[in-house]
Amino acid sequence: MLILVAFSNSYAALYKEGEIIVKFKSNPSNQTLQSQAISKTLNIHVIKLPSNMKVEDALKKYKNDPNVEYAEPNYIIKKLETTPNDPYYPSQWGLVKVLVNKVWDTCNGSNNTIVAVIDSGIDLNHPDLKDHIWKNSGETNCNDGIDNDNNGFIDDCYGWNFASNSNKTQDDDGHGTHVAGIIGAVTNNNVGVAGLNWYVKLMSVKILDSTGSGDVANLIKAIDYAVKNGAKIINSSLGYPDSCSYVPPSQALYDAIKSAGDRGVLFVAAAGNYGCNNDKTPLWPASFNLPNIISVGASDQNDNLAYFSSYGQNSVHLLAPGVDIASTYFDKTNNKSTYALASGTSMAAPFVSGAAALLMSCLNNPTIYEIRERIVSSVDVFDSLSTKAISSGRLNIYNALNSPLKPIRPTGLAIALNNNNAILTWQDNSNIETGYIVERKSDNSNWIVIARLGANTASYMDNNLTPMTYYYRVKAVYNTEESLYSNEASITVPNPPPTSSGGGGGCSMTVGTSPINLLYWLIVPVYVLLRRVSRRNIKM
Repeated sequence: MLILVAFSNSYAALYKEGEIIVKFKSNPSNQTLQSQAISKTLNIHVIKLPSNMKVEDALKKYKNDPNVEYAEPNYIIKKLETTPNDPYYPSQWGLVKVLVNKVWDTCNGSNNTIVAVIDSGIDLNHPDLKDHIWKNSGETNCNDGIDNDNNGFIDDCYGWNFASNSNKTQDDDGHGTHVAGIIGAVTNNNVGVAGLNWYVKLMSVKILDSTGSGDVANLIKAIDYAVKNGAKIINSSLGYPDSCSYVPPSQALYDAIKSAGDRGVLFVAAAGNYGCNNDKTPLWPASFNLPNIISVGASDQNDNLAYFSSYGQNSVHLLAPGVDIASTYFDKTNNKSTYALASGTSMAAPFVSGAAALLMSCLNNPTIYEIRERIVSSVDVFDSLSTKAISSGRLNIYNALNSPLKPIRPTGLAIALNNNNAILTWQDNSNIETGYIVERKSDNSNWIVIARLGANTASYMDNNLTPMTYYYRVKAVYNTEESLYSNEASITVPNPPPTSSGGGGGCSMTVGTSPINLLYWLIVPVYVLLRRVSRRNIKM
């Protein structure tokens, strides 16, 4: 459970004025303020505020309501794209890097796999996309003004536009079309670019307007819509905040993504373009610690972290190509379908969403957790990325499909010393591990196994150590398969303090040579002797 930190006015530029998000413990009754349910499943509502009420005042009001589980701002979210200055050069180098061409020899997708692109919409008429656009089969007539399938959305034949609350999901920014093309532009058709999936269905769920902006409330609605209409993978190339500043997470958004996972939906999120360490300053929703989220940073043509990409040894799962990526595009200035190069973690995330869609169609009924483990644990590992991502590597789809299923490595190994006992803690990143192996060495020894632990373990105590320096590492185990090792951590057990060497009372003293010290040690014994004689005389 996430704890929402105290609200601060410093976040004012990051949320929508005039409304807040509230989760009620039971159905709200007789609300004095306008309420709209954005998730009936989770009982989450958007509350419209009177013109004279500030957001912070409303939060205080609702947090004191015994029927309110939590209240929070409706944060503004942004597309995560960086546009390069380089001239356009039609090259899909990323497809080669992730070895998807080797996967196509045996599997190239399925029209039964639905990927929801929650973004600025998709160019529904793009010649390289139109055959892969998801159509709602429940809407028998797209223009009759009737909710034929009774899903709460009238004529939602090609998804829904939550930015304008309409069925118009045509892209008016270009961002969503570029993302969609990476996942599933029509391939082997002698037109434009190749998508990762030759066959797939792309659901257009629009929450970003023509400027690339949206908000958390609409993202929650979009997630709920995608799940209820059959999407098994959600691509989220957006997030907040738009800087390396700490902003509280949205509990409502966390609940929505968790609920999606509980219903079998994988959520792929861009890690951010601000060069932040997400371990320290998280980007939401990518940084939520949920078992159905994959957080994706961007790599360049040389398998380095892209200059703009955020990273995190404990919070970003892997990197994927994200620099100068060629894909489908909608030119809003000239109102036409086209192609373009673009850079950003927005481009890296759909590489992973596309990979997940391929695995979902190629493997025999895999769970989303198995797909997640395969993608994260089968990367191409690079030493330069060891502190940049949990996996220390870049996406390799061929490995994800063909390598044995392995658990994701543990990270964040740390040690504390309690007397002569080393207390180890680490971050459990896997959902499938059957156990953990703890290894240790000293300065002049080899690594040895000192413990075999059960699943879902994140700590161990190494007892009664002798004084020296010790090194530790941990790995996860899935049956007979083992993960990569965690980071190494060390600790030094000091020598005990010197013991006293004096007699009798256990104290030792050093006598100085000054005349005062000598006089003191001559007088004291005489005084003690006289006191003893005096006491004997008294007793007699």
